[in-house]
Amino acid sequence: MNNVSIKFTENSTILLNCVGGNITLNIGYQTLINKYIKASLPTPYETENIIMIIEDEIARVAVTLPTINKLVSDDSHLKEMINYLHSGNSITTTQVELLFNQFADVISGSPMPVNLPNTLSFIVILIIVRELLHHLNIEGVEVF
Repeated sequence: MNNVSIKFTENSTILLNCVGGNITLNIGYQTLINKYIKASLPTPYETENIIMIIEDEIARVAVTLPTINKLVSDDSHLKEMINYLHSGNSITTTQVELLFNQFADVISGSPMPVNLPNTLSFIVILIIVRELLHHLNIEGVEVF
């Protein structure tokens, strides 16, 4: 099983210990917030723009990546996702998608679910994780 560590910084997302070393994606959560989000929650249009930027960056590095089964991290935002879903120490791709869909509903006008984390950094990291899991066929994320 090939598990890869992930680290989120304000200016980049880093996949650690890949074959050949670390892979840096030029998609930092704070950079995306500063450049694309104008209010306390992203609009559907802003969300789509962020998704396109992330997809382009994933496409740039995808050919250099090994097959990744699971992402592992000690990131507090990932722990917050897992705690919200009451899922032990891991979260599946399906659970990430369900969580993203809750945010999609909120930014489309539905009420905010109770206790749903809603900081911009949390939302953008959720989008980054969702896109990584989806486009790289990764099973999920585990925190330690």
